[in-house]
Amino acid sequence: MNTPPGKGGYHISVYVVNSGSKSGVDAVGSLSFDITDQPMVSSVTLTADKTSPLSKAKARKVTFTAKASGGGGRYAYQFYVKGPSAGDEWKMVRDYGPSNTLQWKPPKAGAYFISVYARNVGSSANVEAAGSIPFEITDLPSEMEVSVSADRKSPASRASAGTITFVAQAVGGSGKYEYQFHLNGPSTGNAWKGVRDYNTSNTFRWKPREAGRYVVLVYARNSGSRSEMEAAWSVPFLVGE
Repeated sequence: MNTPPGKGGYHISVYVVNSGSKSGVDAVGSLSFDITDQPMVSSVTLTADKTSPLSKAKARKVTFTAKASGGGGRYAYQFYVKGPSAGDEWKMVRDYGPSNTLQWKPPKAGAYFISVYARNVGSSANVEAAGSIPFEITDLPSEMEVSVSADRKSPASRASAGTITFVAQAVGGSGKYEYQFHLNGPSTGNAWKGVRDYNTSNTFRWKPREAGRYVVLVYARNSGSRSEMEAAWSVPFLVGE
């Protein structure tokens, strides 16, 4: 057993001969070994700013942040991705550098692994610590949202209100929507009443017949969906005498 005489890069080789062989060497093996004056990085963790699984529609950019500990306190990071866009093999996407973040835009859905290597700045080691996390990208549409607005300002007198048009606007999802409208107020006995069943029209025209406080509610869903609703929004409207 030998003790390294000092810091630096070393190559350790071994020669092998068969017992009784007169050959100088039958096989040889070697490895490289780096001796430094500072401790190696002890660990590195990796976190993402979005939660997996994530729909591809919402995964415009995912930021992964690495955090190393131990070692000399100054680190270099190298990032790898494994998944469908890399042929399900590990692919380096950013070589060693001081930045501990990777901004990644997944080109296709599937199961991925993001990995980071960390080492002390100035180290020639291939890796001193490594960490990885799984991340799944799905083909599901992004979460739907819906809003509704009126073409008259509230409050409005019953005499001047005439026919009020409520317009719903959905975003996210598949991009094709169906809308259903409900009304609550004096003319419905202050209970919810369906006033227009699901169809692709995003407008509801209403002529108030009694004064009072009303609420118009819209349900929205992706076209062809059988869900009762996938997004909802309501707007109050005050009708005066």
